[in-house]
Amino acid sequence: AMHTLHTFCTDKITAPAYIASRIGADALPKRYFATYDVADLTADRIGQPECMIKTKHDSGGIFRVPDTASEDWGRLQKTIARRLTRNYFYGDREYQYKPIRAGVVVEELLAPEKKTGVADIRVYCFNGEPKFLRVTRYDYSSRPAIKLLGRSLTLDWTPAPYGFSNDLGDPGAPPFGFG
Repeated sequence: AMHTLHTFCTDKITAPAYIASRIGADALPKRYFATYDVADLTADRIGQPECMIKTKHDSGGIFRVPDTASEDWGRLQKTIARRLTRNYFYGDREYQYKPIRAGVVVEELLAPEKKTGVADIRVYCFNGEPKFLRVTRYDYSSRPAIKLLGRSLTLDWTPAPYGFSNDLGDPGAPPFGFG
């Protein structure tokens, strides 16, 4: 049962439903659509001036599209199609990824003027209680995005005395509601 919940919360299509049920849909970026076919990734289908495209079955498959009208869709579709052939489980042995069907989600682009985007803030809970934070920032000017920062923090936004092997960088000032 734990693997089922872990997979549900890892899949970028199913996880937002859980988040919305707990804290509200307004905490999530607007979802334009999800698909399993890269041919659906076109300016006409997206119908927005900019967007963020994420692979739903792996980690790091993030593509910032600041101008859908001028995007090289053929090139981007090929790049994403390659990611869709990989099962993230086999590279890193993170079991929750194994049953997730490869696909993509297309969402609103948050902070389109910033190439580093907004921070991805993860709250790690144990027995239902928040214990620490993980803040990640990416450079979205590369394809796919490159992680610029990954830092484990205490709940008051100070560097944690523990963390991940790839912790790096200064997380900057805490956003509203943190610290």
